Amino acid sequence: MIRLGRLLFLLLVIAGVIVALRRLSEQHVLWSDVALTGLWFVVGLLAFFLLLLGFGKLLGRWLSSDKSQE
Repeated sequence: MIRLGRLLFLLLVIAGVIVALRRLSEQHVLWSDVALTGLWFVVGLLAFFLLLLGFGKLLGRWLSSDKSQE
């Protein structure tokens, strides 16, 4: 049953891609614009998580140094 669910999910994704391709071609959108937008999204998302990770490490360093001074 799991394989059937995966197959149906794959068919749904393929159908979504086909519909998206048709809609984009109707609006005369260039593939390079779509790829560039996706790339910027991924870069922004990675930068956001790195910023959160850096802020968390900095906050952890501040809080651990306060305990060691007491």
